[in-house]
Amino acid sequence: MKSKLSLVMIIILFILGSSYATVRGAAYATMEIYGTVTDVNGNPISQAVIIALDWKTLTYSVTRTDSHGNYRLAVTRTDELGHHTYVVYAYHINPKTGVFDYVPSVYPHDIYGGAKITDTREVSFKLYPAATLILRGDEGLVWYVLSREAPIWFIFKVVDHITGESPSINFSCIYVYGHPPYGSREGPDVRFISEFINRSTVVIPAGIPVHLVAKAEFRSDWTGRPEVISFIIDNNGEPFNLSQGESMTVDVRPFSYKYSVEALGSVIGEVEESFVRAEQAGFYVGALREDLRGVSRMLDEAKSQLPPVNPSPSEKEYDRVRYSLLERAYDQIKIIMKNLSLMYVIAQSHAAFFPFFFAFFTLILAFFLFEKDRKKVIFS
Repeated sequence: MKSKLSLVMIIILFILGSSYATVRGAAYATMEIYGTVTDVNGNPISQAVIIALDWKTLTYSVTRTDSHGNYRLAVTRTDELGHHTYVVYAYHINPKTGVFDYVPSVYPHDIYGGAKITDTREVSFKLYPAATLILRGDEGLVWYVLSREAPIWFIFKVVDHITGESPSINFSCIYVYGHPPYGSREGPDVRFISEFINRSTVVIPAGIPVHLVAKAEFRSDWTGRPEVISFIIDNNGEPFNLSQGESMTVDVRPFSYKYSVEALGSVIGEVEESFVRAEQAGFYVGALREDLRGVSRMLDEAKSQLPPVNPSPSEKEYDRVRYSLLERAYDQIKIIMKNLSLMYVIAQSHAAFFPFFFAFFTLILAFFLFEKDRKKVIFS
């Protein structure tokens, strides 16, 4: 009897083990992403980097193309997490110079809304020749005088110098660099491959005049709300137009500092409006207005230290513009507004006190002026 029970248990365990192995085998499956990377003339590009981004786990599978420009990647199709989908990136760096010589590309073009790769399929790329801009500047690259914090996000978007739109090369080129926000609709960006492309690197198409549109979101110290700023970065008033494989260092500071000068100019306009309202209410603001003129002179001095007046500011001049002029100017504005607010506070406190004071004063004055009617005054 015992032997029969043992046999039954062994059979049951065998069936359960077989079933588990079958389910496990069905749950885990792989697929292949393969293709070819060529230049615009159809010539293969060897040693191009291919990155397959798992959209579910945000992990990477990386490989390089062979001498014929071919690549092949085996990736997870299904596992215990479910079905996986993929976004594929391709780029190439010149091994001799260490800079990009082709514009990075991505499939699908719209990674947030496009149809991602769900099964074995071919994904080939045709890369456009490129040059590289290496950006330098303050911490976070973009600085804003009305914020005391680093930017929440920032981007540098490559746009055609004439149209102001992304260059129409008809390839899935990446034109948005920096530190883009999740779900950005500015176009294909480097958010998910920042480990491979530095935030201070911008790749531009070779032989096409372009400039950069810088955008960043800060928490404004002036309004207390998030604020998106935007300004253009160019090559001393001209577009960037480089040959394939060239690189150029671009300082972001003169552009962000000039934007901050304009922002402070707008704030000064708001303060002037506050002065007008204060004068209409009966306040004297002549001294505060003179202080504000001093702030305006600081902004004029800041402009004189920046291009185009000063084509090549030194590090010392950049520091002076930021710390001694722009930040100090904003601090002065806050002091002026604080003093203006203090006027209203004092006026309100006096408004509550003066009626009683004047009533008492009138009574005492009447008491001494009309001595004969003193009793009448007292008992009236």
